[in-house]
Amino acid sequence: MKNKLISMAACCLAACTMLFQACDDGLDLEYKGNLDLNLLGIKQAAEIASTDT
Repeated sequence: MKNKLISMAACCLAACTMLFQACDDGLDLEYKGNLDLNLLGIKQAAEIASTDT
């Protein structure tokens, strides 16, 4: 029972270590394209309107 607890704690420690190492502050996830949300909303409204009739 004690060995099982120790192995579970070691697995949790390894998982937490990998999780923190995977978080890279230098990684830039910001969107760099052109996105017009107004146009997107108009297209979605037009699609909904066309399916309602």
